[in-house]
Amino acid sequence: MTLRGADVVAASPLMDLDMVAARPLVGLRVDAKRVREPNGDRRTLVADSRFVLTERDGSVAIRGRSGAGKTTLLRMLAGLDADYDGEYRLDGILLPKSVRELVRIRQGTIGYVTQVPRLLTDRSVLDNVLLGLSHASHAVEEAGLLLERVGLPLYQRKRAGRLSGGEAQRVALVQTLVRRPRILLADEPTGSLDEETERVILNLLVDLQSEGVRVVVASHSDLVADICGRSVWIREKRLVAA
Repeated sequence: MTLRGADVVAASPLMDLDMVAARPLVGLRVDAKRVREPNGDRRTLVADSRFVLTERDGSVAIRGRSGAGKTTLLRMLAGLDADYDGEYRLDGILLPKSVRELVRIRQGTIGYVTQVPRLLTDRSVLDNVLLGLSHASHAVEEAGLLLERVGLPLYQRKRAGRLSGGEAQRVALVQTLVRRPRILLADEPTGSLDEETERVILNLLVDLQSEGVRVVVASHSDLVADICGRSVWIREKRLVAA
C-alpha cells in the first residue's frame, strides 16, 4: 500500500489525549500484525500490514468476504479492540493502545455504527438518538433534521422496539451523526435496506464527505464502494490495496 501525507509522520511520544482531541484532524493509522482469538490463540488478521486514512481521503471502503475480518478491523479503528500487536495513531500521534483510553479520545472524533443496531427498545427514537446528550432545543432540532435526511421524518416519538431492521439501522446512524464525528466508521450501513432507502443513505454518505466528515465503510455492496474514493480488501487475512 502506498503511504501518503500523514503516513510519514515521524514517531511521536505518547501525548495527553485531550491535546490530541484539540488538534485539527489529519489522519488515522493502525498498524496491526496479529489479533488474539477469545481462547487465547493467535491468528493473523492483517499480517505486517496497515490501514491508513490520510488527510486526502474523503472515504475508504473495506471489502472482503464474510468472516474476512472487516468488522474486526473497524473495531480496531474505533478503538474498541486493542488486542493486537501493533500501533494506533491519530493525527500522527502514537496513542496508548488501551480500549479505555481510546474510547475516551474517540468521543467527538470517531463515530462507529455497528452492523446490528443496539437501541433501547422501550425508549423513543429521539431518546435513543440523544442518549447521553442534552435534550436542549438545538439538539432536538438537529436530531430531527438528521432523521429527515435518512428518510425518517416523523419517527421521533416512535418506540424503538417497533422499528424494522432497516429503520433501526438508520436510527443508529443518526445516533452517531448527531455527535458530529470527524471520522465515521460504518459496518454494512446499507445491509438491511431496500434499494430505494439504500440510495438515500448513499446520498447522505456522499454529502457527509462534502461536509468534511471522513467516511470508512465495511461493505459487500458495490454501490457503497462506488461512492468511496478508494477501496482496500482483506484477502487471506491480509489487507491489500484494490
